[in-house]
Amino acid sequence: MAGKATVVIEKDEHGFYTWCPELKGCQTQGVTLEEAMANIKEAIDLYLETLPADERDHRRVAELVFEVVQEADGGYCAECLTENIFTEGNTWQQLREKVLEATTAFFFDRPRPERLRLHLVRDEILSVA
Repeated sequence: MAGKATVVIEKDEHGFYTWCPELKGCQTQGVTLEEAMANIKEAIDLYLETLPADERDHRRVAELVFEVVQEADGGYCAECLTENIFTEGNTWQQLREKVLEATTAFFFDRPRPERLRLHLVRDEILSVA
C-alpha cells in the first residue's frame, strides 16, 4: 500500500477488531494485536486492488475520525487521528461546530471528507474492593 490509512482498533473479550474508516467495509479481526494488524494491512491492500487504477491514488477521504476527550472542567478536546486537526469546545454542540469549522479550514484547497466521526473516549477506573 502506498500512502496512509486510518486504522481503528477495538479490543474485546474475543480479541481485536480493526477497521479502516476511509475504506467502506474494510474490516477484520484477530486474536492478538499482531494478527489483527497483519490482517487489516492485507485487507487494505486487497481493497485497493479492487479499485480502478485511476481511483487508487486519488480517493476522496470518506471519513475523518476524531478522538474526543472530556476535560475535568467539563469541556471537550477533539483530535483527528489522521490529520493535524485539533480543536476544543465548552459544550458538545460547540465542539461539533468547531470540528466542522476546523475541518473546512484544513481542507480549503481540496475536497472535504464526506463525514466526520466524533469518538468520545471515557477513561474510568472502578474499585473492585
